[in-house]
Amino acid sequence: MPPTVAFVVFGTPEPKGSTKAFVRKMGTAYRAIVTSDNPNLKRWEQLVRFEAQAALRKVGLEASPFFDGPVAVRIRFGLIRPPSVSAKKRPCPTVKPDLDKLVRAAIDPLIGVLFRDDAQVCQLINPEKFYVPDGRPAYAEIAVMRFPIPGAPR
Repeated sequence: MPPTVAFVVFGTPEPKGSTKAFVRKMGTAYRAIVTSDNPNLKRWEQLVRFEAQAALRKVGLEASPFFDGPVAVRIRFGLIRPPSVSAKKRPCPTVKPDLDKLVRAAIDPLIGVLFRDDAQVCQLINPEKFYVPDGRPAYAEIAVMRFPIPGAPR
């Protein structure tokens, strides 16, 4: 079993914002309906899940969830700089989307694929967001590994 599953998701990383829930009567039963305030989130989560499953297949594994115990996650988000913002004016993306919301939207789709529950994530390794060089696509690099990491200082 390889100690790390790593993959890249090309596309604009989407943040996981607030969710709203309400109850609707359907026939004789009541159902809870949960909606997201980001309409692009579902597509982003599908992309992340697809790439995670493809990464498992590349290492010759199809079993999900892959990790049983605690895991560490390394994650980086390459964002496209808006045309109206110069590199001198804003060298780093200090505006929305928030890094913590990007991380949530990238980790949640891994539930049931790479691990059973996101509570298994015991360490985030240097999560970051940055602007990609001009002409490059937006992406997220994600690596999930066993925790504690063998040989790493604690």
